[in-house]
Amino acid sequence: MDQQRLHYYINQISKMTEQDISLLVSCTVSRTLKKGEQLLKEGEVCRAFYLVDSGYLRTWYNKNGIPINLHFTFEGGFTSNIQSVKSKKGSEFVIEPVSRHRW
Repeated sequence: MDQQRLHYYINQISKMTEQDISLLVSCTVSRTLKKGEQLLKEGEVCRAFYLVDSGYLRTWYNKNGIPINLHFTFEGGFTSNIQSVKSKKGSEFVIEPVSRHRW
């Protein structure tokens, strides 16, 4: 994702100053994931916020061997496990791409 596009998305959801947004954007990392490659694994401490550039992400948890969908995050949307970020405890759910995906 180019920095200008990322800057636009952040500006839509935040009242940060232009200088703060530029600083945040300079710290970002872009990754491409394949279907089934987990972005956040169950039990892993979440340390990031994710913006979907293309494709979409599925957030789910395992209940007695059955995957239960919590929500989907589509292009231009942000997702994370805020509880895990704040508590520094392992995630109770998984975030993974449903199709080839870039974030």
